[in-house]
This record gives sequence, structure tokens and C-alpha cells, in this order.
Amino acid sequence: MTTVLYHTPYPLNPKAVSASGIRPVKMKQAFEELGCEVIDATGTTSERRAALRALREDLKAGRKIDLCYSESATIPNMFTEPKHFPPHPLLDRQILKTAHDAGIPVGLFYRDIYWRYSSYSDSVGKPVAMVMRQMYKWDINTYRRAVDRLFVPSLLMAEEIPNYPLERALALPPGAQIRDPQTKLDGLRILYIGALGGHYQNELLLQAVAETPGVELTICTGKAGWEAQKPNLEKYLSDRVRVVHKSGEELNELYEWATVCSIYMKPDEYRAFAQPMKVYEYLGAGKPIIASQGTMSGDFIAGNGCGWTIPYDLQAAKDLLNGLKDNLAEVEQVSARVREVREEHTWQARAQSVIDSLTAIKN
Repeated sequence: MTTVLYHTPYPLNPKAVSASGIRPVKMKQAFEELGCEVIDATGTTSERRAALRALREDLKAGRKIDLCYSESATIPNMFTEPKHFPPHPLLDRQILKTAHDAGIPVGLFYRDIYWRYSSYSDSVGKPVAMVMRQMYKWDINTYRRAVDRLFVPSLLMAEEIPNYPLERALALPPGAQIRDPQTKLDGLRILYIGALGGHYQNELLLQAVAETPGVELTICTGKAGWEAQKPNLEKYLSDRVRVVHKSGEELNELYEWATVCSIYMKPDEYRAFAQPMKVYEYLGAGKPIIASQGTMSGDFIAGNGCGWTIPYDLQAAKDLLNGLKDNLAEVEQVSARVREVREEHTWQARAQSVIDSLTAIKN
């Protein structure tokens, strides 16, 4: 049995609806489903301090731990208490370094690098951004010293991480939760689940559907996000283009309704290396995907035959929709391919990849 020290600098939330909250829960479950013994080093600051004490005692007693796996936060690790204060700059470094110094291979999933871009300064203000960037760099300094493998959504993102050796980075995209909705393939019904605005510019999708009779679209997004974008997008709404606010198990009915899913968004520097979790959730549901050229998601979908990757252009979108609505056999053919590919991208497959790569360090 493989023993895994599982660390996050925050409590896990089984009811999380965002990708940053869902992923660490799914990875912990995947290790358990593979039969691993999982030592929990997650939780509040006080809970992680207790986990650190227990870890030191276990190591002193000679307990065998095969590997340590950690998932970073979207904010600097020292600020993960509910109100971000008081900060705890040393705690998570001590957990990782204690494992590393004991000869336990340490792997950490580094979630995002958005803080390096000008849009981050625009969103939080330049003075805050300047301070926070130093805190992010503090975390990276910890990883350089105490992490043997830095797992990232894509290796292209690893190139953006300052001062971390590229040869120690490995791609670990999100995983797929297998579900098999009973969908009747009797029309082109498109589903998009996710945010709107910012790095999620998908107005052309709404416009293309609005201008293509016989095609339907459901946008599932948060209420606050929709209210912010409503002035720009509500002109496209109709009985064929609708917006809903659902999460968790409520998504099952949307997947049962949809025959195709979308990650069709305007390419930008972030999309060039981002691997949205929704791509893999769509795969898990057996849905073919419409994606944009010039994005990491588009390259993945084209390379695996999981959908259609087209330019982010209104006419290109309308041409695709018109072609698919008149040829549902193509949709069924690509759906069959998706059901094959998804078996290689489950959460269990991701956890096994972590086990293989970290245990190989000791061999």
C-alpha cells in the first residue's frame, strides 16, 4: 500500500463549485480510490500545525511515507486563513521541507500564474499587486527548495514560472469524472459552463447561435458574473439562448440535455497555456467540444479528435453550427471518440501519474 502525505494550505470543501476547490477534493479521493493510505495535512492553520507535529512524531518513530502531494492555493499560501490574517509565512514551508528533508519525494500542483500579468494589477491595483507578487515569489522559493516535482496544468505554463527549474516540472491537467447522461441525439444543443468576461470572452458563441436557427445554447454561470455581463450579452437571449445558475448535482440535467459542449472563447495570452477543468468535465460526460484555435484547449481537442477547433470568428462559428445541425451523425461519431479518450484522463489516472513520477525518484 502506498502511503501519501496529502497537503493543502487550506481546508478541503467537498461542496466547492469552483475548479480551485473541486480539484484538491477530487485528487484526495482519487488517491483513496487507488487504495492509498492518505495522511491528511490539510485544514486551518491550527489543524495544519497539528498535522506538522504529528508528521514529525511519525518520522521520529520510523513511519514509512512513500510520497507527499500538495495543491497550492490561488492566493499566497501565507494568506489562506478566512480573513487572510494573521499570515503564517513559515507553516506550509515547514510541512513540505520536513517531508523533503526526511527523503520523502514531494510533488506540488501549482495552479495558476495569472498574478504575473498586467490584468492582475488592473484587478487588484498596482500597490497591492506589487506586494502580492513578492508573496507569490516567496512560495516559489519554497517550492524550489522543497519540491521535487512541480505539477502544472501544462508545460507551457511552467515556462512562465520564475526561478523554478523546468526539468522538474510535469504536466498534470485536471481529471474527468465519468458520467453517462441519457441524451437523445435529436438536435444540436450546446452547453457552456463557466465564468463570463475577463479571460472568458465568449460573446461570439452567443451571437453565432442567435443567428443560426435550429441550434440551442444554455449558458450556466454564477448569478453575480451574469449580472456583470448582462448589459453586453442579454441582446442574444431568446427561447434558443438561455442563461441558468446551477452547480453540483444540478449539472446532471444540463449534461443530459446537451449534445455538444463549448470552450469556445477568445484566445489571449492566458488561454495559450490554460487547461480549464471544464474541458475534462465535458469529456467525463462524453460530450464533444467546440474550441478556439490559438488556445491550449483547442490544441488538446484537435489532437485527440474530441471535437472541433475553429478560429474565433463569427462566420467560422456559424459555418460549423450549420454543418453540425445538418449532420448529427458527425456529432455521434465524435461523441464515441470522446468516450474512448476520457478513460485516459480520469482523476484516478492523474493520481496514478503522481505516484509513478514521485516514487520513481526514490528508485
